[in-house]
Amino acid sequence: MENAVIPNNDLQDANEQPAARALDARRRADTYRFLAEVFAAEPTAKMLDSLRRPEAVKAFETLGAAFAVELDRMETDLGKDRLAEELGFEYTRLFIGPGKHVGPHESLHRDDHPPEHWGPSTAAVKRFIEHHGLSYEEGFGGMPDHISAEFQFMAELAAAEADALEEGKDAKATQAREIQRVFHKEHIACWVPTFCDKVIELAEFDLYRDFARMAKMLCELEAVAFGETEAPEQI
Repeated sequence: MENAVIPNNDLQDANEQPAARALDARRRADTYRFLAEVFAAEPTAKMLDSLRRPEAVKAFETLGAAFAVELDRMETDLGKDRLAEELGFEYTRLFIGPGKHVGPHESLHRDDHPPEHWGPSTAAVKRFIEHHGLSYEEGFGGMPDHISAEFQFMAELAAAEADALEEGKDAKATQAREIQRVFHKEHIACWVPTFCDKVIELAEFDLYRDFARMAKMLCELEAVAFGETEAPEQI
């Protein structure tokens, strides 16, 4: 995973140079893609190795997330072969069950309707994504409001914003950013922080706690960047 960094809210001003805004949008897209992969399925060896790459280590340090250090510690304790196996068990226990777990779907965590699979928000997410010209990959068997699907949608939009800025198409970039703002406000901000808090509480391994903290921080900083909440006062 390259350039997985939380957005720099200082670059959100429309008066900033397009190159700086494009770089910020590209980094946001990378961050959303990384988190989409994290929550999509059991971790692969490739994904775990990517957490140890120098550029990833440097990027994650800005979040206070020492993924490489945690992986090294776990590998020392468990051995390399057991590491992936144990993390796979942790993923299943956290997000699938059969015991107490945290379902990674918007419809299970909103306050405006009872928790249920394929609830009203599930259909709303599907309509929103398809209305804006994107579709789910053929063979996708998950629900439209899975956190990975929502994060992947935001990644595609942020990448489109970056592409438009690099091509000098300001109106197109503004449109892509506005779609992100609306989707974040109407969907992601309504449930992702709560979901992350539940993961942090239930996780046995610090690695998944850090993934959840990273997702929650992204959500909170995006809310500030999109004007949904005010930035905290600097002490």
